[in-house]
Formats: sequence, structure tokens, C-alpha cells
Amino acid sequence: MSKLYYMQDKRQYVGNDVLWWAKDGKGYTTDITKAEVWTELEAFKQELSRSTDIPWPKDYVDARTKMVVDIQHLDRDIAFLDKNVDSKNEQA
Repeated sequence: MSKLYYMQDKRQYVGNDVLWWAKDGKGYTTDITKAEVWTELEAFKQELSRSTDIPWPKDYVDARTKMVVDIQHLDRDIAFLDKNVDSKNEQA
């Protein structure tokens, strides 16, 4: 079985996060669970066609992946909706 890869777009980072090609050609993502998985042949063909794309072995990246919370997905109003708490209150 050939190795599997993720593809990094090295033109940009989001904070300290790597920008990966997203599944199904849906742009880019920092969430590795939403990243496209490439075969070895696909990955290295892509690298040859665009110098800003870097293939990374999937097993290597997976071993270094950690869960993070993206502030863009947090909403205090929704989090406290049924808690009878004023989310604007600093003590909440």
C-alpha cells in the first residue's frame, strides 16, 4: 500500500496552524479532520505543478496533531442561552 499525504499550502498560516488543502476541493482548512488525503503519486504530482504546495506524510502529521478550540466558533450568547445567565456579565 502506498503512503498517504496531506497537502500544505505554504503561502499562509493561521496563527501557528498549517493551512491544508480541504476535502473535495473546498478551499483550505486548519482542521486536519477536514483535510484532503492524497496518494503518494497525487501528492508529488501536485508538488511539481505548484511550488507553494508541500506534501506531508499523513502518519507523521497525525502523530503531531492536537485538538484546539477555534475562537471563531465560540459564541457566549449561545453557550449560555438556557443557563439563565447574562453572557455579557464578566462573572458569568
